[in-house]
Amino acid sequence: MTDQATVEPIWKAVAARAETLGLSVADNAAETTNDPDIRLVAEDGREIRAVRHTGNTYSFMVPSTVSDVRIVSRTARPSEMIGPFCDDRRDLGVVVGEVVVTNGRDRSVLTDHLSDADISGWQAYEGGVGRWTSGNALLSLGNAGEGLFARMVEVEVLVAGPYHVGDSAQAAVQVA
Repeated sequence: MTDQATVEPIWKAVAARAETLGLSVADNAAETTNDPDIRLVAEDGREIRAVRHTGNTYSFMVPSTVSDVRIVSRTARPSEMIGPFCDDRRDLGVVVGEVVVTNGRDRSVLTDHLSDADISGWQAYEGGVGRWTSGNALLSLGNAGEGLFARMVEVEVLVAGPYHVGDSAQAAVQVA
C-alpha cells in the first residue's frame, strides 16, 4: 500500500515509537511560501511579470506579436512538502483554471489546457476546472501579430504551494 491514508498513520506511529526510544526523527521543517513567483515567458525568452494580481487572478500585458508563452512558477513535490508518507513525486507548479485573453473588444477563453491533450509542461489532466503545471507550461495564445500593441492575458491560479522559500522559480526556462 502506498496511499497516504494507509501509510501516514503507520509512519507517525513509527516516528512516535522512535522518539520514545530516544532516537531522533528527521525534521523536514523548512520555511515555506505559497507565493508561486508566477510569470510568463515569451518565445524569445522575454520575461513578462504580472501587471495586476487580484485574488487568484494574475493579469499580464503580452505583445500582440507573441503567439505562445510559458507559464513559469516555483515547483514543489508533494512527497517533500507533505511528508514521506505521501507517494506523489511529481513536480507541481500551480493549478491553472480559466485563462482569458482580451484584445481590444475581443475576449476569448482558452481551454486547451483543460483537456486530456499532452501539452508541454502540463501534468496529466485529472478532470475538473483546473490543471497542474510542471512549473514551465506552454500556453498558446494564437493570433500573433493581429490587433493592438498588447493584449491582456488573465491566468486564474486555483492552487499554489506550498513551496520551499529558498526555491526560486525555475532559472533555466526552455523556450522550445
